[in-house]
Amino acid sequence: MTEGIMTYEYDRDAWVVEINGYQYTLFCGELFELIVGQRNIPSRLELGKDWYIIMEGNVPFDLRICNVYHIYI
Repeated sequence: MTEGIMTYEYDRDAWVVEINGYQYTLFCGELFELIVGQRNIPSRLELGKDWYIIMEGNVPFDLRICNVYHIYI
């Protein structure tokens, strides 16, 4: 797995991950690990009215488009 930075791209209306200077668009159903403190939490990207992820235990987590997230993908 590779660590990357996940940000919201307004022009694409999509989340993108940057790894080694390259950007990759993420799609619904995309799997990754969200880094929270010292934990890596298995997550799946989803889109309803807004973007969110489903974390382990089937817990939803709303993404804020102004935030930057660190992930392993």
